[in-house]
Order: sequence, then structure tokens, then C-alpha cells
Amino acid sequence: MNTDTQNTSIDFALLGHPSSYEHLGDIFRHSRPDFNREKLTKYRATLEKIFEWTPSYASPDLLLIPLAGGRQVSGRLIFCNFLPETIHSPRKMLAAYQKMRDGCNVAKDLGAKVVGLGGFTSIIGGTQGEKESEELGIAITSGNSLTAALAIAQLDKLLSRLDWDLGDRTVAVVGASGDIGRACALALAPRARQVLLIARNRAKLEELRCEMPASAEIHVSTNVQDATHASIIIAATSASQPILSEADLRPGTIVCDVGYPKNLSYASDPRPEVLAISGGLAEMPFALDITYYTQLPTPTVMYGCFSEAMILAMAGRYESYSIGQGRITQDKMENILALAQVYGFQPASLFRGKTPVTDETLSTFLQCSYQPKEAR
Repeated sequence: MNTDTQNTSIDFALLGHPSSYEHLGDIFRHSRPDFNREKLTKYRATLEKIFEWTPSYASPDLLLIPLAGGRQVSGRLIFCNFLPETIHSPRKMLAAYQKMRDGCNVAKDLGAKVVGLGGFTSIIGGTQGEKESEELGIAITSGNSLTAALAIAQLDKLLSRLDWDLGDRTVAVVGASGDIGRACALALAPRARQVLLIARNRAKLEELRCEMPASAEIHVSTNVQDATHASIIIAATSASQPILSEADLRPGTIVCDVGYPKNLSYASDPRPEVLAISGGLAEMPFALDITYYTQLPTPTVMYGCFSEAMILAMAGRYESYSIGQGRITQDKMENILALAQVYGFQPASLFRGKTPVTDETLSTFLQCSYQPKEAR
């Protein structure tokens, strides 16, 4: 990556934020290796306040993506300086929203034609995305279509390796009223034995139930702990802290965690009878050395939200592909996944955090988690 990029016009921008103060420390230490963990702990209150006051800014590193014929597209990371854990009031939400808008303006000033919203920026900006795109004169996408498509593809890959039939299983979708959860629920409902829709707003859950196929067995709940009754859990909420604990899950449970920050609190020692995977990830045909920011296992693995923006730029399609609420359709998911595959993107390999899910992992899981068919 070239660091002499201040005057270089770019094609796309990836807009995000740290998932936690610890993640913020990793970003600090990337640019300031002398800033160790001890200093981060000692000066936490001061650093959090400075971080809150700092406007959105672009990383100096240029992200270069090769294309056929020697061409390339380029982009930049844009940092929005807020922490999900601090958004606990309307004032804080408004401040985060303004930083999202400021980040889009930074991207536009750099010449970007499409912005990918990552993490909470897609939540606070996604509902107003069409308005923001028109006002700012730049395409904006949440990436939710590709994220949902990748999550389903990764889950299907896992079920195939386990020789599990979705028609024998109960699936819980946590965060079912959100864009990704809703899309996953609609995709899985025709195939699962039954689907449990979980979110805080019962009225929205009932609306979603009405969209489900008449043949599907659908239940709704506002209690996240009800998810532990399912053998497959899709976790796709916008929570700032984990809402499920690996320790509370039944033996034989699979969790596809699509949240950012993560929805699942992982046990310090993995439970062999529980299988948790990071969902909504793509394997890229090239490497981007930004794992200090993404916290992903390798430089070739990327979030679906960011991948969608890059793919649109590679295809020269500068459009707000995924934006607004309730507009992620099966057709949009299939089309963006097909376009991703044209450019060499594939559903990522399976990881528990940064640890690969191996055949040995799956064999041990099956041995430790046998359940009678009626308990599934």
C-alpha cells in the first residue's frame, strides 16, 4: 500500500468504526507502535474523550485492487470516531450519525464514487441512505445484500459438511427485524422445519411473520434466550455488547454470528459440543493488509458490507445497491453474490473467531453433540 496518497483520487471508500475500546487500541498501535497496552489502560478516560472529539478521517493507506488488463481500482478506509458501547442516548446517536455523514463527505472529497457502510454506520445511516446519497452526491451502500447472501452460503457449506438437513432443524434468527436478519429469515423459512423470529419489537416480528411462506412454521419472541431452544442460530443484531453466551447454549447448537460487534460471547475454552462461526464474510482473490482494522483471520478475508462496495467499484456500478429498510430481497442477494463471484469473491472459509473450523473440529462436534431427531 502506498502512503503518499493525499492527492490521489479514489474509486471507493470503506466507512467504519472500532468495535470496542480494545479494538481502538489496536488501531492506535498500528500508527503508533510505541503506544502500548499499559498506556492505553492508564490514559483510557483521556483517550476516549479525545477520540470522541476527533472528526472522521481517512487512513493514509491506499487500498489497491487489481483488475484484468492491468487496470485497478483504489479506495481508502474512513474512520468514524465513535464506539458502539457509548451510543446510549439520542444525543450520542445524533453525534454518531453526524460522524457518518462527515465520513461520507471525506470520501466524496477524496473522489470516491461509492461508499460502503460498515458496522453501526450502516445502522445509523442505512435508514436515511437514499436521502444521504442524494444530498451528498455519492452512492452509499450498507452491503447488507451481500452480507446476508454470504451468511446463508457459509451456513449451507457448514450444514453440507455436517450432513445436516435443514428440514430437520429449528432455526432461530436473532435480530429478525433488522435488514440482515429479515433477509436470512426469508431465505431459510421455506427450507427449515421451523423458524423462530426474535427481536425487541413484537409488532415488526408480526409483520415479518405475515411475509413468510404460508407453509412455513413460524414463531416469534422478544426474549433472546428463547434462541437457545434452536439447533441453528443466526445472530444478526445491532447490539453494542454480546447478547448470547456460548456457555448457555445447548450441546449440538450452531451459531452463525453476523453481528459487528459480535453477538456471541465466546467461552475462553471452546466447547466442542457447540459450533460458532463468523458469518457474512467473503474470501477475496487478493489481499488487503488491514487486519489491524478488520480483526479478521487473514488479509484475504473481508466483511460482506465492505466487499459489496468494492465489487460495485470493480464493476463500475456506482449505485446505492443496499440501502433503506426492508429492501433486501432474495433476487438482490443472488445477483450481488453472482457479481461477486464474477470478480473472484467467494463465501469465506469457516472460522471461530480467527481459528479455522477443521474437519477434526466438525467430527468432534458431531461426536459430542448427538441429539435425537425430536430434540432438533
